[in-house]
Amino acid sequence: EATALASLGLGEFSLAVKLTPDAAGRWGGSLRLRLGDLAGRNAQGLDLGHLGGWRLDADYADMDLDTLEALSGRLEALKLQEPVSLLEEVGALVEAYLRASGQARGEWLLTDLAMPLDGVGEYLRLGEFGLVASVTPPLDQPLARDLQLQYRLKGLDLVAEASQVSLVEARFEVGAERLAITNLVQAVLFALQNPAAGPAALPDWLPRVLGGLEVTLATNGFQATLPEGAPLAIEGLKLHLALKGLDSQVPVLALTYSQEGISGLDAVLPPWAPRTVNLDLALSGLPLAELLAVSLREELDPLAALNLLGAQPVWLDINDIKVDLPAGGMQLQGQARTQVQATPQALPEGSLTANIELRNLDALARIMDEAVDPAERGNLAALVAFLRLVGIERPGAGGAQVLSFALEANSRGEVVVNGKDLTPLLKNSASPVGDVNR
Repeated sequence: EATALASLGLGEFSLAVKLTPDAAGRWGGSLRLRLGDLAGRNAQGLDLGHLGGWRLDADYADMDLDTLEALSGRLEALKLQEPVSLLEEVGALVEAYLRASGQARGEWLLTDLAMPLDGVGEYLRLGEFGLVASVTPPLDQPLARDLQLQYRLKGLDLVAEASQVSLVEARFEVGAERLAITNLVQAVLFALQNPAAGPAALPDWLPRVLGGLEVTLATNGFQATLPEGAPLAIEGLKLHLALKGLDSQVPVLALTYSQEGISGLDAVLPPWAPRTVNLDLALSGLPLAELLAVSLREELDPLAALNLLGAQPVWLDINDIKVDLPAGGMQLQGQARTQVQATPQALPEGSLTANIELRNLDALARIMDEAVDPAERGNLAALVAFLRLVGIERPGAGGAQVLSFALEANSRGEVVVNGKDLTPLLKNSASPVGDVNR
């Protein structure tokens, strides 16, 4: 067959392994494996593909090899038994393994891959594809582990079936902080022994099992040309979600998202859809474990969730919210907070301070006027007139019209914009914006 491998060439091969003990008898070292200039051909001598490099690196430290060998024998002798007894034995094995295993980091990388595909002129080229992983005990917590895992891809170029796709870079990362596997086994054991506890046990166990979690997805320089439709391009796209301090009194939920340089979707995206977006938000003090426990109950209790929000101060840092459309845009920065009341029965009070900028309000209003229901156009016109009235206008870049607003508001209905108290106006249902406010 034309695709059958008949010969394989290898230009470079090297392997190095090093293990040495320290003064305490714990071992560390490295492994290095290299393959280079790997090429395959079929029986007719035609190129089936070429790989510039294949690399595997591993580094180890602080390992007790004698204990690890003994644990391997105990694991092989482990027998299936009643779940509680099995988990107790597994927990002891896990703790012994964590004390003996130390830390490790590994990387696997492919470089300069080129392969012809079945069709004429079709091919796959890839600059890099790699995987990096690490396991490290955090300071002063020998039974916990910080875990990191990353996939990355660079320089993708694919031509197949009259389509072409290219990508400068993409990566996916996930990390866990202070993951206590022994406590996780104990949590499962507790759940088996106390089935009636249910989700109510979550606030007690989650901080003992996990300190934080992060996920990142990013792409850069994506382009696609398909047989039908305009070329599609996305200069950059990034999503980062982080849960920090789950084992502290003030956990933080952070979200960052950005997209820029989207083109080729004008036929399917409405005019009001943003082309450039940047979000950077951090929510602190939220009792995440308690709220999760409430949400997992068989019957949801909104009042219980509301009481949790009033149990301690919560604040939202709005580091940046930026949305740009072809015709205009909006940017907001500020902070929202809740305050704990003196009496437990009172609802928590909230406040918001923010700086807001609107670019080319008139152009944005025309776009929104086409998108809203005709019955709502009167309210939209009133809102635009109100924004013009209270905003401070200044010239922006490229001749744009910029309206700025320094906003202070709270849950009592008090609103101050650019130093002007608008509370009476917004509370008056007969005012031009009273209906909009409601």
